[in-house]
Formats: sequence, C-alpha cells, structure tokens
Amino acid sequence: MPSMFIDRPCTQGPGQLLGRFSEFASASLAGAYLAPAQRLFLQSGKHIRRAVVASLSATALLLAPATFAEDGADVQLDTSYGRILLALDEQRAPVSVENFLTYVDDDFYDGTLFHRVIEGFMIQGGGYTESYMHKQTRSPIRNEADNGLSNRAYSIAMARTNEPHSATSQFFINTVDNRNLDHTDPSARGWGYAVFGRVVDGFDVVDRISEAVTGRGGPFSRDAPKEPIIIMSVKRLLPAVAPATDIVTDPAETRLEDGSQASAAATN
Repeated sequence: MPSMFIDRPCTQGPGQLLGRFSEFASASLAGAYLAPAQRLFLQSGKHIRRAVVASLSATALLLAPATFAEDGADVQLDTSYGRILLALDEQRAPVSVENFLTYVDDDFYDGTLFHRVIEGFMIQGGGYTESYMHKQTRSPIRNEADNGLSNRAYSIAMARTNEPHSATSQFFINTVDNRNLDHTDPSARGWGYAVFGRVVDGFDVVDRISEAVTGRGGPFSRDAPKEPIIIMSVKRLLPAVAPATDIVTDPAETRLEDGSQASAAATN
C-alpha cells in the first residue's frame, strides 16, 4: 500500500473514474431552533410569522458562520483555486469527523497549504503554513478505515504516517479511485486510510489543483506545487432555512383571536 508518510511521495497509477458514494447523513445544526419556530407559524398570523422569520434570521447570524449549505454540504473549503464543498459522514466516521470539525472550529486550516499534489492520485493539505512551517496539532486519533467507506474519487480521508493510528490534522482528497488504500485487515499494512466524507461541489477545483505543476518546495524534495495553493478558510455551513411563504398552515390548526378553532369546512 502506498505510504502517506509526509516526506515520502506515493506512487499510484490512475484508478477507475468517479464512482458514486452512498448518500451521507448529516445532522441539522439548527434543528433545535426550527421546531419552536414552526409551532409559532401554525399558531400565529402574518405579523407574528414575519417577526419569527426576522428572529430566526437573527439567530442564524449569531450561529456564525452565517453561510447556508447547498447540496447537503457540511463544510465550505475556500482555496486560492476556488471553493470546495464537503459532506461529512458523522454516522460512519464519528471520530474523524469530530476531529476535523474541531480543527475547523479552531480556524486551524486557515492559511495552510495543499502542500502535496500527485496527479492521478490525490491532493493533500492541512498541516503546513504558507511558509512551510509545520503546525502544532492535537493528539492522534483512532483509524476508522474499517468503517466501510472506500477511497473513491472525490472522497476525503485522513492522512497519516506509516503507523495506522497517527492521523492528526492532515487530510487528502482522492482524485481517482484508490481502493488499494481501503482497509483490508487490522495489520500495519492492511489498516488503510479512513474516509470521512466526500466532495459535493467544486470537483473542477479539485481537478485543477491535481494538475498543478509540482517539484521541490519547503522541506519536500518533490510533489509540492510550484505555485502555492492556499487554503484560505474552512468553515461549517448552516442548513438552509425555508422562507415563510414555503410553510403551509393547515386551516384546521389555525386558532382565531377569541381562542376558538377555525375549521376548513366552515369557510364556505
């Protein structure tokens, strides 16, 4: 199995073209706020509905960053080459997702590099500053490569050394199917590399990064982009909030000002 050890480049031939992932489930970050708001919508008139919408919008702004998700994305990764949206699989890779989001919330990745690019294999980043200073990380995490997720094209996985349980902050995005990186057995050679999500938008950005001209850079003798590819910011996304016009009120559940319940059949 090719090693992801940071100063030893991997050699890997092109795999099969993009395969489909099963859909990843993601938890709603704002679910706790929507339920009370929906109850108010069912019990209130237009003016109160507008007030709730305004209040809900203000709450969303307080839950920074106030950027709304698209295509089921959980994380927005902005690079000097463009934007990549990621969907994370918290159900099957809880340790890896929690670890990644901890670094995201700490703004750890802001200003780091995609420091290792191998065309026809993967792009790797999340550990070095623009001046190739290695960033201090948290403790290594358990390798979740046995979670059933495969290193297919456009999946994101944890980078590590030759020791299976050594991943910290660095990650890589597979640019082709790399099933030889999947878990096969609990040995040092067979542990594999833990996939914890997938790209849902920005495929063209990933492809452009993978085609960057590489060579010597910083402490690396090869595979470092000649033109620095900067990860400018990485942040969580909020689930989209439906506008008031999209919420249909059941007339049978609408109460009049005097407290009596209106019936749809009574409005002939």
